Amino acid sequence: MGRILLETDEKNKRMKMLKTQKKIYDGKLTMGDGVCVEYKYIDNGAPSTIAFVNGIGTYGGWIGQMRIRGYNLLFHNSRGMGQSGWNGGHYLNSTAEDLGVLCRNFSSESVHLIGHSMGGLIAANFFTNYRQDIPIETMTLVSSPLGNPIDTFPYRKWLFFNVERLLTFAERFSHIIPFGSEKIPTALYLVARSQGQEVDEKTFVKYTEMLKHPKEAITALRCMIEHGDQIGARMAGISVRTLVIHAERDFLVEQSAAHKIAGCIPNSRLHIFPKASHAPMLEEPFLFNSVLLEFLGN
Repeated sequence: MGRILLETDEKNKRMKMLKTQKKIYDGKLTMGDGVCVEYKYIDNGAPSTIAFVNGIGTYGGWIGQMRIRGYNLLFHNSRGMGQSGWNGGHYLNSTAEDLGVLCRNFSSESVHLIGHSMGGLIAANFFTNYRQDIPIETMTLVSSPLGNPIDTFPYRKWLFFNVERLLTFAERFSHIIPFGSEKIPTALYLVARSQGQEVDEKTFVKYTEMLKHPKEAITALRCMIEHGDQIGARMAGISVRTLVIHAERDFLVEQSAAHKIAGCIPNSRLHIFPKASHAPMLEEPFLFNSVLLEFLGN
């Protein structure tokens, strides 16, 4: 009896040691221009790192992926999002440079890039500029536009107004217009429902809760509209294995964008989530992780 208890104690001790091998680092890293970028790095003692690149919003959208084992995990908030600073400039270029600095600081033998929404454009821009310096092994593009997001916005026929003027107005008065993180989900949800889409209201709330800085979000959107086509054209130059993920009920990016992206990247595959919308990694984390890890394992 004593021996059995001893063996059980030793087993529990070994399991505890395995769990404590994971180290989590939260903090801010100062970039060359003085801007501080908020990050979370989970060191699982693995040779490869998965770098998650979110779009408009915070890295809280990747909460379902923070338990992935077998890889080190790098999350960060793009400029102006969460606690990350912002000082103007070309948004897509600045965020790609920030990602390069983070990858160098938390280096490993190889990096797997995963970009969601606008993060897909940032990841494509990063690959173009840093593939010679940083060993990028795979790319995963989730709900990503191909370029200018207006071109694949499902309700673009409703955009009879001048988008540039609307953004200028919203940016100027964002500090007094109470649309930060409450009104946007309601408006988008009502539009989607009026078009007959089966969209879960909780999905809208979860995703848009991450929009805490409307002015910076508008700045990022403006940059995507102005430079998105130029960055999107670089996707054809992605030479590593690529997984393109989209969802049947995406309310921000048409599924046609995913097919075009998969069609222009030579070594790519497409996976459609039938029940998810714009944030499948948040809505169906277990299924998302299964698809992702199966792809990385190949």
